[in-house]
Amino acid sequence: MRLHSWAPNCGIGFYLSYDQSIGHHQHSVYEKIAEHAEFCCLLTQLNQDSCIDVHHEIFKDTPLLSYGRGYPRPVYVGSSPRMIMAHLPKAKILDYYQRFSAELGQVNFAKDADDYLKLMHIIKKQGYYFLIAILIQILQAYLYRFIFHLKMRLMS
Repeated sequence: MRLHSWAPNCGIGFYLSYDQSIGHHQHSVYEKIAEHAEFCCLLTQLNQDSCIDVHHEIFKDTPLLSYGRGYPRPVYVGSSPRMIMAHLPKAKILDYYQRFSAELGQVNFAKDADDYLKLMHIIKKQGYYFLIAILIQILQAYLYRFIFHLKMRLMS
């Protein structure tokens, strides 16, 4: 697989338009995962300095907090890059921390390298990871729907 980039926000555009089979053949698998977990399911590619969501499966009407399919995003944003990084060798994890320590501090993820390693170990051991900010936005979406339906019932 060769990654072509002719613009900063089109890192994998050629590959996705050339071969749609990545998501197509596994569509039912992602759909089943999303149904079982009751969350959105992402297939994310981790690059050296960014990650790209190659495919996503949305669970019902859950808002998908993503940069969009095929668009690069920073490795310190979101839960899917952290899930991937947690399974890397210790030296690679530390390399990511050293390169992005300032950004990780800005998003309040890790105070220092030891803290980062501990968090990565916890994520790997749990087998899942989600951000509280994502959970809050999902709960807000459900709350707004509930209030809307309640309002409609009261008006009728």
